[in-house]
Parts: sequence; structure tokens; C-alpha cells
Amino acid sequence: METKNITLKSIAGYEEEKEQARALIDVLCRYDDYRKRGAEVPKGLLLSGDPGVGKTMFAKAIANEANVPIIIYNSEDGKGAESAEKLTLAFKKAKESAPSILFIDELDETIAVNAATKYFLGYESDETRGCLKTLLSEIDGIEASSGVLVIATSNCKSYIPKSLLRSGRLERQISFEKPSLTDRRKIIELYLNEHRIGGIDSASLASKTAGFTGADIKAMVNNALVDAVREKRNPVMDDFLRAIPPIRFGEIKKERKKEPGDHLIYHEIGHMLTHYAIYGEPTSISLDKYGDIEGRAEVDDKDSATGEELGESSVSELLNKAAVYMGGIAGEKVFLGQRYCGSAGDIGKATGMISLCVSSGAFGFDCIDLADLERTYAAYGRSVFEMGKGAAQVRNEVIRANLESALDKAVEAVKENMEIGRLIHPILKKKSNLSKDEIALIIAKNAKPLEGAN
Repeated sequence: METKNITLKSIAGYEEEKEQARALIDVLCRYDDYRKRGAEVPKGLLLSGDPGVGKTMFAKAIANEANVPIIIYNSEDGKGAESAEKLTLAFKKAKESAPSILFIDELDETIAVNAATKYFLGYESDETRGCLKTLLSEIDGIEASSGVLVIATSNCKSYIPKSLLRSGRLERQISFEKPSLTDRRKIIELYLNEHRIGGIDSASLASKTAGFTGADIKAMVNNALVDAVREKRNPVMDDFLRAIPPIRFGEIKKERKKEPGDHLIYHEIGHMLTHYAIYGEPTSISLDKYGDIEGRAEVDDKDSATGEELGESSVSELLNKAAVYMGGIAGEKVFLGQRYCGSAGDIGKATGMISLCVSSGAFGFDCIDLADLERTYAAYGRSVFEMGKGAAQVRNEVIRANLESALDKAVEAVKENMEIGRLIHPILKKKSNLSKDEIALIIAKNAKPLEGAN
């Protein structure tokens, strides 16, 4: 594991997490001062969060800035008894090199996953018991003033046994979430500066990459750069826009066996027209096929917004998003006079927006069973809530009513701009992709924003 050139300063965003890390770095850098004063310094730090959010990079930065030896134990270093033996050896080396860092990457792989097996199947493997017993014993064997800091990473904190998280063990914990809009922009700008790429709208890219991790953003920038270098030119905005879908959908673009039908074209046009009518600006449209995903309007990039970003949205904003998601169905109804199959995903996204409003009490508390909300069951790191039948029925009725309202709003928006849709249809069918600017030129000729939007 390389630690060169990686510092907290070189990591974009995550300011609160950096402050917590700096406190531990100070302990390692001024180890003698803490020891002379008899201070009991932290023994362990757990970095938890989704894959790709930057846990390992943070560990590298801490080791580099503290300028202390780092001993690495990887979950793949051994199996069964061999795993426990190598873990013991790693602790021995760390103590001999103190002050030092013992880095345990992907703690889930050795302990957490098997702990989950115990939770669901009622037993744990000998390997789990051996590793956990060894880890607990070794951490307890570290003297508070010895200068050894154990840093472990985990993709799912709920898998980690509570015995490891108590005071005196992995007592310090930093949880990483996917980058916010502001942090995504900082990360994008960091990579753009690193590769000396100019003329790119980082704010626009940040808004189009909701749900991306730092690793996803790095891959997007690299893929855009690769395409540009292959064609012997500098990267442009379109390179980055083309790099987003394969990362989001996890598939490369596939060739179509037949031309896209009118229902798909008008479905995507419906999304775009609804977005324009509500927000006053168009979106790009693509008919490209990625795996099982056929066609997409730019608005689809927003369905992976982080919980924090959605939590900051107003009720009216969430209902507007729901209307845009229902815009595809509206496009089919208005232009073709009937609905087609394949809109389950859109309905699910719209339902998600409305459900957030319902859960906030925006439509009254009859659809919230407060007593049953206290009953929480942990399963694979997620909370599952049970709800009484009465509240569930009211909740479903409220969601259905608001889905119908969202569809009505979308239909009105599409009807108001039918001429634009008809003008876009043949052009989109021929080109398969239309940028926001290209559509804006068409809309500028004849468009009617929806009254009372926003």
C-alpha cells in the first residue's frame, strides 16, 4: 500500500472527517508529549462507508502525515488458523515499530461477513471465532501509551461485533457518506487540475453525478481523458457526459437490434418537456442502450441523490421531481394516446419522492404509525420498519392520489408544449442524442412554461 504524496490536503471535501483524522495524527506526531503527561491515547479507529468513498485513501493520508511506520494486514493474507497467526505477527511488528499504525483493510472480509452468517443462520465459523478472539486479545494487549494505532476499514459497520467498538478498542469511528453536491464539485475540480484540464463546467458535472463516490468521479475523469487522448485532442464537456452512464448503470453501451420505437422517443421527450415546464430549462435526451436500460433524459441522473440532499428538499420540490418522473408516461399518453409497459422504474422513483413527503408528515399523521416506527430490525445494515394495516392503507391511498396528481401535472406540461415535442421527434430519431443546448434552440421558438411551477 503506497502512502507517498497522499495527504489530507490532497483529498477534496470531507472537512469534518479530516478534523477527526488530524486529532489522531497529532497523537502520533507528538507521541512523546502525550506519554510524558500520562495521557491514554486512542488505540483504534474504524473507517466505515460504501466502497469507493475514500476509506483506504484516508488511512494512507493519516500514515503519510504522521510519518510513522505502517504495518498492513489484508483480509486475503490468510485463511483459517493461518489468518489468526498472521494477525498476531502484524501486531508484533507494529509494537516493535511504535509509534506506528497497524492497518487492517476490509475487516468485513475476515470478521464481519461471518458475523452476519451467525446472525442469520445461528452459527459462526471457526475462522470467525479465531480471528475475532485474536483481534480482541491483541488490541487489549496494546498499552494505552504504546503508540500503536489500529486503523480498520469496513464497508458495513453494522456487521462489526459490538465488542470491537467499545472503549479501548476501535473506539474512534469515522463514517463516510457519498460526497454531497459541494464535495463532488471539489473532487471534480481536484482531478481536473491534476490533469490540467480546462473549460469544463464542474458545477454542472457535480449536479449530474448524484450518488457517485470519489472513485466513480475519478473513473469518469479518467475515461473522458482516455477518449480525448485516443482522438489526439483535449477533453471537452461531451467526453465527461458520455463517461457518466457506463459508471451509473454498470454497463457499456450496446448496439440496438432494431430502431427505437415512437413510444420510447415520446417517453423521453415527455420527461424533458415536463422538466422544462417546471424548471424553465430543458435537458439532454439519449436513446442509447446500456444493458437493459433503454433511453434516458438527463433528469434520470438525479435519482441517486444522497439522503442528505433529498432531506434538504422542500415538499413542493419533491413533488415536482415526482411529476418529472411521471413525464415519460405523460409523453406516451399525449402523443400516442395510450400507455406502454416499461415505466415501473419511473413510478418507483416518483413513489420514492412522495413517500419522503408522507414520512415527513406533509399530508397529515394518519398515514404514519408512530408506535410501530419504534420497532426497528437491523438487516444487512438497513433498518426495516413495520407498520400497522390501518396506517399502511392510508399511506398507500395518499401516495396513489399524489401519483395521479403528479401524472396530471406532467400531462398538462406536455400538452402545453406538444409542438416542441413533434419538432424534436424526427431529429432525435435520426441522431439518437440531443444535447441540452440543441434542444434549447428548438424550444426557444415555441415553448410555454407551466404556470405556477416551482
